[in-house]
Amino acid sequence: MAWERCLYALGLRVSRLAHLNPRPDARYRAVVVGLPREYWDSFDAAYPEFDKLFAEPDVLAGELRLALQARHVALILCPEANRRRALHATKGRSTTIFEAGPAPIPLLERDGELAFGYWLDSMDHWVTARRPTELSLILEHFDLAGRHAMGRMGWEMAERTALAPIGSGPCLHIPDDAGDPAPTDVAGPVVRFDDHLDMPWYAPEVQRNLMAALVHAPCVIVHHSPLGVLALLAGRKVIVTGKPAWAGYGLTEDRATIRRVRTLSRDEFAAVLFGVLARYVDESGEPVDPAEGWVLPGQSPAPPRSAAPAAHG
Repeated sequence: MAWERCLYALGLRVSRLAHLNPRPDARYRAVVVGLPREYWDSFDAAYPEFDKLFAEPDVLAGELRLALQARHVALILCPEANRRRALHATKGRSTTIFEAGPAPIPLLERDGELAFGYWLDSMDHWVTARRPTELSLILEHFDLAGRHAMGRMGWEMAERTALAPIGSGPCLHIPDDAGDPAPTDVAGPVVRFDDHLDMPWYAPEVQRNLMAALVHAPCVIVHHSPLGVLALLAGRKVIVTGKPAWAGYGLTEDRATIRRVRTLSRDEFAAVLFGVLARYVDESGEPVDPAEGWVLPGQSPAPPRSAAPAAHG
């Protein structure tokens, strides 16, 4: 490894790791892998407690391993990360590993300004093990009793993100991949939504196009796609054929058996998503409170209900 360090120090080998904003007072250090470059700045701003190196997609396992040799450097794996390469880079080391990615509602909008949302899940050494994600654990076990401000915030966000009701229209099918067949057990016409198959599901264009489609679709069918959460928050009926972490709480029509320990109202669901799980930052890198007038991209909110919710607990 010493000769590799010399090659980088002398400029004979170009590093595939970028240091955006050095944070000497940050409590932790980490290497971020698998996050598209256009999201580096907002993710960096969302988690200022980490002094971060960002990896280009073609980063080598040896270069990752070299960066992780320093003491107390974590590895943050995002959706596009090469897991095999990450495992090779951490083999034999006690590196702490985090799972990270776009929030279930990854983008919010207010007066033409965007806010980007992320979540971070501690994995320790569980890179390949199947285990509940932080989203599952929080939805199933986070206690909302007595958290009156959070309950109010959830109610406000559920109101603000709801589209106007629609009586009839085609059912929107959101496939997981191009080969997914159209559902045959749904009455009425079915329209396929494929925008997320050509670009990341969390891309602004995908979310805006989905919201435009939901204006004319009272029903959505998904298997695992996280876009189902957007449809759910928009107030549409969501039929789920798989077992995603966000289904099974009484808010979706589940075709598979999903066992949860409780049910959630739409207000409670919104409170957990926006108040507990995600962090949002605007385009200038400043933290934002989703309850302060933010809506889903390209959305005109539905008329509000007449009364606030009863306090939890």
